[in-house]
Amino acid sequence: MADGGIKRDVPGGVPRQGRLSNSYAVFQFELASAETCTSMNVLGYGPHIRQARRDAYKAFDRHATALLRGLAMCNTTGSKAEGLTSYYESDRDIMCVATRAICLEEGVDQKTFLARQAYLDSAVVLVAMDTVDCY
Repeated sequence: MADGGIKRDVPGGVPRQGRLSNSYAVFQFELASAETCTSMNVLGYGPHIRQARRDAYKAFDRHATALLRGLAMCNTTGSKAEGLTSYYESDRDIMCVATRAICLEEGVDQKTFLARQAYLDSAVVLVAMDTVDCY
């Protein structure tokens, strides 16, 4: 233990910290973690505030989807969806998914697809993806 509290279980193996220095390091990390948590709470990034932000963005998404009357579904993504940033703090990533369009891959016959999908109404748009030009 003259080499700074490092133990070697196997010759040539990975050095392992001794018991005293390891518990001190864990205590230091716990203190740093507690201080970081306190600072984040004071700055407005506590768990209850992040959850309130997530709920607010979900409510906005439901409202935007209702305004589109079923043509598309809106979802906030990224740091906003996780509640990590406030309203004016960063950009807003919104993904709108068209509910009346289906993209078919190359090799799928549209007529065969429509024959098997009896639940689709006539307002659905089928789009064929051309993978030859994708790179």
